[in-house]
Amino acid sequence: MRKSNHQGKVLKDPKKVGKKFIPPFLQIKGMMETSFVNDKLPCLIWMSALYRRIGDRNATKYIVDFIETAHKCCEGDKVAPLQYLGSYTNLTETKKNELYETLKQKPYFSELLSNLEHQYHLLKSYPISFLFSAINTNKHGQSLA
Repeated sequence: MRKSNHQGKVLKDPKKVGKKFIPPFLQIKGMMETSFVNDKLPCLIWMSALYRRIGDRNATKYIVDFIETAHKCCEGDKVAPLQYLGSYTNLTETKKNELYETLKQKPYFSELLSNLEHQYHLLKSYPISFLFSAINTNKHGQSLA
């Protein structure tokens, strides 16, 4: 049987600051902790909700048009790939408003929102929450958020 090679060094890598242990990856300059549930999960599941709820053909059409529209709105700007939902958090408020105004003219917009609304309500800091501005505003135009 082969012996372990760590020689008691398994817990020597974290740096102790007061009572808190800093894991090795977070000791690297420029690294920061992210929440999988709030930051990465939406990037992975937003499209799956559409495929599950409206079928492959329509979901593919809507997703492709959504991403192409976003790219056109951001043309000339340096932005992260817009097929990843997390990239929308980096857009300026002006770009978010421009994208919202463009997308709300699309015939699929209300269907898209109704099929993603559960994610908007479940996930804190939902990357495309700006698309749900009608939900965030009451009938007198006052913000509910």
